[in-house]
Amino acid sequence: MNSLTFQLVTNSVNRRSLILLAYMENEQILSVKQLSEKASISRRTILTDLKALRTFFGDAISLEGTHHGMKLVINDHGEYYKKRRSFYEREPLILLVQAFYAGQTFPFLAWIRAMHISESTANRLIKKLQLILDEYGLVVTKAPIGLMGEEINQRKFFWDFYCETHYFELPVIEHQLQETLLRRIEQNVGIVSRKKVINIIRLSVQRATFGTLIFDPEILALIQQDPLFLTISETLQESSSLQPIAKKRLVQESCFIYLMLYAQWALRGKTRIPLNTFSKTSKRFVELFVAFFEQHNTYLDEPCGIQQVVEDFLVRQYAKVGLAPIYLKNPDSTNQFVFSLPFDLYEPLIRFMEVNEIPQCFKNQFLRDFCCSFVLYLFGNQLIRVSQKIVVLLANNYVIDEWVYSIFEHHFSGRMAVLYEEQLTSEQITQLDCDILITNIIPFDYSIEKQPQVFFLPKYIGYKEAIKMVVSILNEELEDFVCV
Repeated sequence: MNSLTFQLVTNSVNRRSLILLAYMENEQILSVKQLSEKASISRRTILTDLKALRTFFGDAISLEGTHHGMKLVINDHGEYYKKRRSFYEREPLILLVQAFYAGQTFPFLAWIRAMHISESTANRLIKKLQLILDEYGLVVTKAPIGLMGEEINQRKFFWDFYCETHYFELPVIEHQLQETLLRRIEQNVGIVSRKKVINIIRLSVQRATFGTLIFDPEILALIQQDPLFLTISETLQESSSLQPIAKKRLVQESCFIYLMLYAQWALRGKTRIPLNTFSKTSKRFVELFVAFFEQHNTYLDEPCGIQQVVEDFLVRQYAKVGLAPIYLKNPDSTNQFVFSLPFDLYEPLIRFMEVNEIPQCFKNQFLRDFCCSFVLYLFGNQLIRVSQKIVVLLANNYVIDEWVYSIFEHHFSGRMAVLYEEQLTSEQITQLDCDILITNIIPFDYSIEKQPQVFFLPKYIGYKEAIKMVVSILNEELEDFVCV
């Protein structure tokens, strides 16, 4: 557990509870000794915490002891998820980050009184938050308590907090603006995740009055040639709710949305603007990268245009750099997913990047993330053959572990459509065009006209099990999973 939200949990009991739940959720049975070794917590403390968890969750869970160890059984998933989330909701630093997103500041003494903490505890919390913010180039101030730093870096921090986990969601914006912009983007070009586009729109609109945005003039000149950029810009200019915002700022927001869309795309074939031409060393880097890939592409399922693959991937990375170097940073779950894949390209790529002349923008602390992104890009576009249309339909009120959520939203969305029940009408669900449906909606009361094969996610599914399940479905090895 190394997500941004978990790093912001400072209460020792909350941290231990979340760690124990995570281990028990992902393992069928664990003894107290095994829990102690995995979590680095004494056996006496674990027994105390397990007793407290029984009391806190009540009938929502059962902790069943067997001769092999302890087994977690979730009886009421909705109540379990609600109470599990409460470990995060009552954390002072998480409340503080949510306030920072809204542009709020607080007098130091007023904040410690509101949080019911001592001055020394407050100083310790601020110090911990600053250690996290250092990677984003941000500073937490004390007089008053607030967030300082480039607006573009703040947005990356808030994106990681709200959008790379499922515990918190960005506040809603004017429905008409969101739906109009979403519809026009989808009409202009296919997007891998509707939910992700909504989050990009919300982040831009809600932060449009904070700080300043500055983009490389060469990048801005390039993207202004794309009809997609013009569509975004025209929609923002037309919105009555954004009329008080200066036209120049709306152009910058259009640039932000555009680059975020490119940075988040996982599919090939969407490149229309050569963003990788704005760097003086990019041409030579492409040549080196192509030569490297030609030596390491034997595991691909089918031949591909290596030059196009490399250029297409690099456009995504240059889009991230066009925002700010911090956008090269992946969630921890993304890198862990890459390390779990059954082939080794990451280490050779790291060595290639270390010994060759590469663009300065990639010579930073996110080199590891860059290499993981390339492996993941290949996985999503080349390594798995998909002979059938697959839809993942998720219910947001269902318990989905943070990493399992990331699997569908980030890693498999390029190979299947990831949809959410709350965003669709019953009629839209019945008309889904798919051969295979993966869902956590149990019982599934919809009658889909095309009558796809339906695979149900288990009541609770761990990270490793989810990878195995989805990869097996993609490879058509379906006999191990419950289907109708």
